[in-house]
Amino acid sequence: MPDNQNIIHTLSSATINQIAAGEVVQRPSSVVKELMENAIDAGATRIDVIIQDAGRTLIQVIDNGKGMSPDDSVKAFERHATSKISDAEDLFALTTMGFRGEALASIAAVSRVELKTRRQADELGSRVEINGGELALQEMINCQAGTQILVKDLFYNIPVRRKFLKKNETELRNILNIFEQIALVYPGICLTLTNNGSTIFNLGKENYRQRIASVCGDKTGKELLTIDVDTVLAHISGFISTPDTTVKKSPSQYFFVNGRYIQHPYFAKAVLLGYERLIPADCKPQFFIYFDVEPDKIDVNIHPTKTEVKFEDEQSLFPIIVSAVKEALASSCSMPGLMFDQEDRIEIPVAPVDFSGLKTPPVTGNTNYNPFSSHSSASSHAAKPVTGWERLYDGTSKEEEILKSSDRLAGYEIVDSVKPLFRGFVYNGKYIVCSSDKGVLLVNSYRASLRIAYDRLSKMIESGHSEGQMLLFPEILELTATENVTFRENKSLFESVGYGFEEFGHTAYKLTSIPSSLAGDYINSIKELLSDPDVCNVRESFRERMLMSLAKKSTRQSDVSGSEEAEKIISELFKSRTPSVTPQGLPIFFELDSDFIKNKIG
Repeated sequence: MPDNQNIIHTLSSATINQIAAGEVVQRPSSVVKELMENAIDAGATRIDVIIQDAGRTLIQVIDNGKGMSPDDSVKAFERHATSKISDAEDLFALTTMGFRGEALASIAAVSRVELKTRRQADELGSRVEINGGELALQEMINCQAGTQILVKDLFYNIPVRRKFLKKNETELRNILNIFEQIALVYPGICLTLTNNGSTIFNLGKENYRQRIASVCGDKTGKELLTIDVDTVLAHISGFISTPDTTVKKSPSQYFFVNGRYIQHPYFAKAVLLGYERLIPADCKPQFFIYFDVEPDKIDVNIHPTKTEVKFEDEQSLFPIIVSAVKEALASSCSMPGLMFDQEDRIEIPVAPVDFSGLKTPPVTGNTNYNPFSSHSSASSHAAKPVTGWERLYDGTSKEEEILKSSDRLAGYEIVDSVKPLFRGFVYNGKYIVCSSDKGVLLVNSYRASLRIAYDRLSKMIESGHSEGQMLLFPEILELTATENVTFRENKSLFESVGYGFEEFGHTAYKLTSIPSSLAGDYINSIKELLSDPDVCNVRESFRERMLMSLAKKSTRQSDVSGSEEAEKIISELFKSRTPSVTPQGLPIFFELDSDFIKNKIG
């Protein structure tokens, strides 16, 4: 290329719009979010969202808002065209959801869009079609007041972007998350969501607590404490869960500011601090907290999706949030110590005690006494030397510490080609020691039982022959809309291992049978599986997680009762295709070969 030739050129409008669309329209849920927010800004009291194939094929949003004029219906698709702001100063006094004027232009740049809209006072409405950012049609039509937007074939003109969309289950879950975020902050708006003709949500006009129950389940809605604090910095209101209703996985945790869902890890820490010493370390509270702040005290323009918001004085709000949480917990007697009236308490005098003449009594006893040994007694024999074997497997080390002692097991390796010859014993209730064709096996009985249970459940799914036990008194499984989507996708997997269900409402089921080896809280066992966002999106991952969960719940952690049970465990273990490791990849046994033993003790 000659040095004097110009190489900088201006991009076409279509290319510019597609680049801009990459920030705003990342997946179908992005389209749903932008269109629902536009409907809210238009004053809609009812919004219907209709999707097909999790938004891949079609996304339709219908509202009864104020509608648009024929001119505005075309201008709305131009970049940076907006009714929300006029100049830069308006950015610091925003009271609407969208404001950049990029949403419709970005959506239209990567899809085929049809818009029907009419203002209440107009006799006729306007119909506009735009394909890939290019105006294809505009005409006057008869249509209902409000706005209907139909988005078809998302990313049809950008095959690479379409290729990177996730499975329908994943994309639907993302849409549900967006829908729920909007539903929780606008309970006064009637909302519906339909996918492939099936209604997922049908929400009427409600108050905040009712809407939380409709979205997150009746149990969550009933077991919430109210917070309401008014300060010069912000009005903070909403709900938090009681300490005994916290959850271990996927808690419902929502912050909203001025009608907008936000993510704020710093404030989440403040909420958690309010529960200090009231909940276990592995449990998380659920909360729905709403901030009303003067628009000029926050900056919502720091992220394209507007889920990150900068508060003017976050450090001052932090202790206010902590205090609000603690006050709510105290008023509900969740923190009874804070409820005592200290003003009129009676002071109990404490008598002085002189400890100077006291002596520590001597401690006598058998330091070699082992309560787990059948040969130990209070009148101990003389201490005997501790061999390497006993030192390594004296029952005081954790499994992980034993496994890390590889420096004391030189020449050892895990192999699957082992032939156990059961002439052995149970050591310390946990380990089965038996002979093999090559030496001696030390088997972790719990891990062996876990492998056996996992394989048995896996064979049930493969064969289609489940082992279930009928419940004398069926229990009711109530699911949220999001949980129900995952449940529907995996219902056949549950049934293949012994669960039985009967329809009992829109998102509720009567649990009629459970896997024969399962015990405990059946309902929470199911809900724990459905609430994990990392595995519920892919069927194969869900299958593995379900098998692992059921295997753990059906495997006893108690000691092996004797040689008969031990022999049964060894026999079942070595029928497995992978007897040497658990489904999680942890080793199940050591094999000490004859050469190793001979080198150590002759």
